[in-house]
Amino acid sequence: MASGSEKSRWHTGDDGDTAPRCMKASSWTLLDADARERARFATLAATLAHASELAAPANRWREVRRITADGATWYLKVFHRMQWKNALALRCTAPRARNEAEREAAMARALRAAGFDAPRVVAIGTQGRSSYFLCAALPGQSLRARLQQASAPDLLLAATRFAERALAAGFCMPDLSADHVFVQDETGDPSEPGHSKPGHTAAPVRFALLDLHNARRAAPSWKTMRRVLRHGARSLRGLPITRALAVRAALTLLRATGHADDARRMLATLPPWNTHARYEAAGKSDAYRARNPERTHRELALLARVWPGQANERVLDSPCGAGRLVAFITERHHRAIGCDRARAMLRQIDNHRVRACADAAALPFEGRSVHGVVVFRFLHHLDREAARTVVTEAARVAERWLVVSVFHPMSAHGLWRTVRGLVTRRARTRFAHAPAQVARWLAPQGFELVQTAREGVLRDLCLLTFRRAVSTR
Repeated sequence: MASGSEKSRWHTGDDGDTAPRCMKASSWTLLDADARERARFATLAATLAHASELAAPANRWREVRRITADGATWYLKVFHRMQWKNALALRCTAPRARNEAEREAAMARALRAAGFDAPRVVAIGTQGRSSYFLCAALPGQSLRARLQQASAPDLLLAATRFAERALAAGFCMPDLSADHVFVQDETGDPSEPGHSKPGHTAAPVRFALLDLHNARRAAPSWKTMRRVLRHGARSLRGLPITRALAVRAALTLLRATGHADDARRMLATLPPWNTHARYEAAGKSDAYRARNPERTHRELALLARVWPGQANERVLDSPCGAGRLVAFITERHHRAIGCDRARAMLRQIDNHRVRACADAAALPFEGRSVHGVVVFRFLHHLDREAARTVVTEAARVAERWLVVSVFHPMSAHGLWRTVRGLVTRRARTRFAHAPAQVARWLAPQGFELVQTAREGVLRDLCLLTFRRAVSTR
């Protein structure tokens, strides 16, 4: 099946996995391609000519492009460069590979050979420091997308059993999450590893695994399983999934990988399941609105220093909490909209016309539908990936500007929390995000950092003002 401008030599290692022995600086190798694909994707240049549509927001490490032709779809994953720790892992763990495209191809083929569904690998290649992985699209959608449509506890548990079998079979997948388990509705033999067990879903469901460039052939370690649980918990937040169901799924995975004895200790290291449900308790939202007026006054004065809004602009406060910024915004002759997931918090806002119940990570507004968005005193509750999702979603709906608050990593209070966490080994509940990191998240959205303001090195709060470089409706 292999052909191309330059062919790589393949070998079988002692562990039985197939991986490329070497790949030249510029190469393109067709693997499990059919006749039509061998003609369409004969060279890397021809493939790149087809791959003009981004399938998801890109980052500095990699991007995914969609190719659609003749009713079929393929995905081209481009790895721009590797971190040194990833390069070391590729050389020292099985199946050994020189780059991430090779590792993803080898893992996908190994999973398919073992009876688990994974993308069919069409080709891999390199050009300079970049590596390329081309695969055929799978039918269906991610587990997260399916769970967003409706609460489906049986589906989550069936997917967990599928992942359990893959982990127990020696496929170590640190990035395993609801985004990387694919749901395929089709009939077939329920005894196959990709199928859910009979009686647990309304119809036979087949699952597949995606995003395998960090995967390897090994028994999952304690550290790997802690990472799996963190990724899994993050991918389930905001979905109609209860904490009890998520814990049940986590325990299933831990038992399958021999870490049942460490379950209590491992679950204790995970961050809180959510940050909004606690405010639904009686009196909690009232107490939140009334707490620490001196700090509120001080922080609003800091916000006024960097405020970029103009009169009569439409401004979204996301999330708005009990609405402490609504008065600040309206005093500046803006039209305010407060958005929060906690209904009890929204009820604290007197003006019903300015409130909406929604998740800051999935705003129910069209792109560039407001002039500006404020994300104030919220990102410190979120880890890096969740924080990135929130700010990029804010950038999507903002036409002109953003104001984002973060806890600065270089503050006396922040450093104390870090040291305390290392000593007590408790789960982190406050996260610091560097201004430069937030600026990198927003650069692809067309925003540039224009102003910052801090309370000083003793306190955490840091305000960042961004403007869209080109503002057109």
